[in-house]
Amino acid sequence: MTFWIAIGFGVFCALFSLWLWFFGYQWSMRHWTTTRSGGVVHTPESIRRWAKVWAIGGAIGTALMLWASSLGGTTLVETEVAGSSGLLPGEKIHVGKIEFVVEHPDVKHKLQVWPKEADDDAVAQRNFGVVSFVVKVTDPSGKQIHFENVTAQNGKVAESFFTPTENGPHTLEVATLTRSIPKIHVLLSDPKKKDGKRMKGY
Repeated sequence: MTFWIAIGFGVFCALFSLWLWFFGYQWSMRHWTTTRSGGVVHTPESIRRWAKVWAIGGAIGTALMLWASSLGGTTLVETEVAGSSGLLPGEKIHVGKIEFVVEHPDVKHKLQVWPKEADDDAVAQRNFGVVSFVVKVTDPSGKQIHFENVTAQNGKVAESFFTPTENGPHTLEVATLTRSIPKIHVLLSDPKKKDGKRMKGY
C-alpha cells in the first residue's frame, strides 16, 4: 500500500510542478501586476521557484515513502507464536517453531522478536519491562547454525543476526524466559528479498 501511495504522491507533485512551470508561468506573465495574496506579488519568477519547491519536495517525499515500503519487501517471514502465559502443567517454557525457506545463502539475516498482547485489537500495548528470549535456527539437515539469548528492553525490539550457508527449508525456534508474556511477535528479514509482505496492520 505504501508503495502505491508513494507513486501517486510522486506523480501528483510532478504534474503540479510542470503545470506551475509552464501554465502558471504563462498566466503570471499576463496577470502578475494585478495578482496579490496577502500583499505578496506572484511574479513569474516566484511561480518558477514554487514549481522547483514542489518538484524537490515531491522527490524527497516519494523517496522516503519508497524507502519505507522497501522494509516490508525484505520480510522473509512474519508471524506470532504463543508466549509464556498459557504453559501446560510441567511445561517450563513454550517453544514456538517456525518453518521458513532461505532464498539467499551467505547473506546476513535479521531476526526481531518482541512481546505482544493476547488481544490483537488492543489499542495500547503495555510495557512488559525487560523480556528475555531464546532463539535457535537449524538448517535442512537439522544442524544448529544459530543460538542466542536476546533481551527486549521496556517495549523495545530484541534483535539477533545470523548468516545461513545453505538455501532451502530451515527451522526457527523462539521462546521467552520471562513469565506472563501472552504472545511473541517474530519478524525475520532478508536484505536481498524484494517481494516480501508484512503482516496485516504492520
